[in-house]
Amino acid sequence: TITDDDGTTPTTNTQLQTTFAGGNNQIGNYFQVDVASANGITVSSLTGNFMGIGDAEVWVRGGVIGTAPGTTGWTQVATATISAIGQQSFTTNFSLAAGSHTVLFANTGLLNYTNGTAVGAVAAQDSNLTIYEGHGTADQTPIGGNGYAFSPRIWNGIIEYTTGGGITPTT
Repeated sequence: TITDDDGTTPTTNTQLQTTFAGGNNQIGNYFQVDVASANGITVSSLTGNFMGIGDAEVWVRGGVIGTAPGTTGWTQVATATISAIGQQSFTTNFSLAAGSHTVLFANTGLLNYTNGTAVGAVAAQDSNLTIYEGHGTADQTPIGGNGYAFSPRIWNGIIEYTTGGGITPTT
């Protein structure tokens, strides 16, 4: 076992990937993630499947995806300028506590995502994190008003994270 100078085992980054099959696109993708790690996770980077250049935004709220995104409880946790199409990564630094969270991943230049089988079906899973199939949307932000327009849709992406941190974003 490797330990750092305070005698604890250093954290290592873990990646959880869905698919990059594409096949459909829109500005955003709402999806649910469940954090199983009791100490939560800290998200260090995200990778999306971008159809065009633009401004990416990531929003999170606590709770399950539900039947509509609503306009309250959301926190913007990441932004990035996307300067190339296809699979692109950007650095983030936000934490999610153990439990369920709804994510809006959006890009002004459109995202590629994949038609799914059922909202709530598992898109990717490891021992700490589950990503579920969700909805496509024309929303750039959760107050966009378009809601869950296209279903089911699989977010095309990678969440890179470490365990621990676990603070649920608040507004």
